[in-house]
Amino acid sequence: TPVNANSLENLAKRRTVNTVGGYVLGLLALASIILT
Repeated sequence: TPVNANSLENLAKRRTVNTVGGYVLGLLALASIILT
């Protein structure tokens, strides 16, 4: 069903956003540790 495919796509997008967001946060934390 198209609805299922749509929700799966949304889940995948959300997971990607979470992964990228976590990566960026990790980099920022590392940078702040290095800069202090």
